[in-house]
Amino acid sequence: MRFTKTQALGDDFIILESLEDELDISTSSISKLCTRHFGIGANGLIIVRESDRAEYYMDYFNPNGERAEMCGDGLRCFVLYLFQRGLVKTNEFDVETPSGRKSVGIKKSGRGKKIWSNMGAPILDPEEIPIAAPGDPLRQIIEVKDKKFTGRCISVGNPHCVIEVEGLENFPVQTYGPLIENLSLFPAKANVEFVSVENTHEIHMRTWERDGHGEPLSCGSGSSAAVAALTKLGITDSGVIVHQRGGDLRIDIEEDESIIMDGPAEIVFTGEIDQSFFRGST
Repeated sequence: MRFTKTQALGDDFIILESLEDELDISTSSISKLCTRHFGIGANGLIIVRESDRAEYYMDYFNPNGERAEMCGDGLRCFVLYLFQRGLVKTNEFDVETPSGRKSVGIKKSGRGKKIWSNMGAPILDPEEIPIAAPGDPLRQIIEVKDKKFTGRCISVGNPHCVIEVEGLENFPVQTYGPLIENLSLFPAKANVEFVSVENTHEIHMRTWERDGHGEPLSCGSGSSAAVAALTKLGITDSGVIVHQRGGDLRIDIEEDESIIMDGPAEIVFTGEIDQSFFRGST
């Protein structure tokens, strides 16, 4: 089984193709492949499938093997993979995802390439995010352990909770991230973005991702959610650079509220998975 390893600002993914034969891979096999030191190692696995609604379908799985709705960094890697493999013939096309069809494109930037994607308009309906609480989703009071936060709850195809904090660099993300992720407020759990606003066009962000991700170096959907929420509240303007440990993303909010994500991606290496690797996986 051939695979490609990709990364986007340090957020890394395994990509497999399933175009001629339907690839059926178990949850435990996906988890095993994504496990560092014992597998290839990645923050997620993506399968390229055929689509009747777009050029291709991006089937995305979290590192615990569970299928997920969206991954912004993974989407950029997916787009680059399609382009580099010659599976698309134009620089702009549509990709189908579990959270809907996305318009995407690729452009040269210096010696490399940058990928943009239209993530669509943010979702603020509590039932669709989803959150199990009445009132304004952008002003949810969250109490965990010894702290009280104001959560900006929003969806960009997957659920997010954006929280402004002081001292972001030393903030205990790995303590408060999983506590907030698993609150009953979030029936489908939540990705949690801890942000510090530098000015109306720059924020710093660290993310705790649900379902086994932990803290990645970058999060594309989290960057989109953070800027969408903060712009809605008038805290930032429509064009924002999101500084993360893995690098910077640019997020623009269009007049129709569509979120445009713009950032790099890279193919790292290709290889083959020996079938004996899957023995013992169910």
